Amino acid sequence: MTTHAAEAVHRARRRAALLRRMEIFIGWLGWAVFVGICVGWCALLLTPQGGAPVADGVWLVLRGLGDAGLWASLAAVVLLYLLSRRSDARPLGLLWDLMCFLPTQAHPFGPSCYAERVVPELADRIVDWFAAGDPVDGRDPGAAEPEATGTGARQLVLSAHSMGIVLAVAALFQLGSRGLGAAERERVGLVSYGCQLRRYFSRFFPAVCGPDVLTIVPAGPPSPTAHDPFPPTVAGELELSWGGDADGPGPVVVLPGSLGSILGQRWLNLYRVTDPLGFPARYAPAGTTMDRAAATYREHAYQFVPATHGHYLESTAYARAFSDLRARLEG
Repeated sequence: MTTHAAEAVHRARRRAALLRRMEIFIGWLGWAVFVGICVGWCALLLTPQGGAPVADGVWLVLRGLGDAGLWASLAAVVLLYLLSRRSDARPLGLLWDLMCFLPTQAHPFGPSCYAERVVPELADRIVDWFAAGDPVDGRDPGAAEPEATGTGARQLVLSAHSMGIVLAVAALFQLGSRGLGAAERERVGLVSYGCQLRRYFSRFFPAVCGPDVLTIVPAGPPSPTAHDPFPPTVAGELELSWGGDADGPGPVVVLPGSLGSILGQRWLNLYRVTDPLGFPARYAPAGTTMDRAAATYREHAYQFVPATHGHYLESTAYARAFSDLRARLEG
């Protein structure tokens, strides 16, 4: 007998799969608008002055398709506005986040992009934290330099969620240029949750977040027909994206200066099948156990509530990942 909890998780997983198909729907909508504009121009150019269009039947079908695309785009704008009025939703805020990811040349009248403001401040804060030193034998923190390894050395775990993962990774790339030594960089780890680096940023911005830059397995586009457009397991993804090829896209190569050479095994990632914006990272060489599934429900809630894109910090998986990453840093 199906329980209420199982039904709630199943509905949350179906909603997540539907939202993960938004990329496909937006693509179809864009093509419909493009066809509508092209058909409208062709109809204007081919219609004789004061006469009826040539081949009325064909033009009516194409014009109807174009009109449908334009009306659908208008309905999408209205829906976006209505959803933005809810207190617990922020679709326009998400668009703003993505816009701020781009340099200011893409939005000259908007705020500075993250690379110009937030990322340098985060990198400087990391460098300053290591520069403060550690208490040694009860003395002042700045009295002695900590050893590169051992209990007295400072360690840092970056905990990043969703868009914050992009900021954290960008800050990690800047640590060397901002004067942080190699020994200190080896004592920095990353716990990510709700990650879109591989599924979206790596595909949309290959020059700055490509597979070679992030040391990740290349991701394929979402499937419009599969039960889950982005399968959470490696076997399911290989079968969907690469036709069941056991070798997949080939082994991941750790290039000098890439994220793999910076973090090594010091990155753990949490995801949920009920999270529409949280995916496995598929990072580093084969055999790396970095992707971990978090519970699909809020573990400390009074009533059973399915968990989606938030509340990772309250999960047991996060506590275990944080503890395991600290152990890796100490080792």
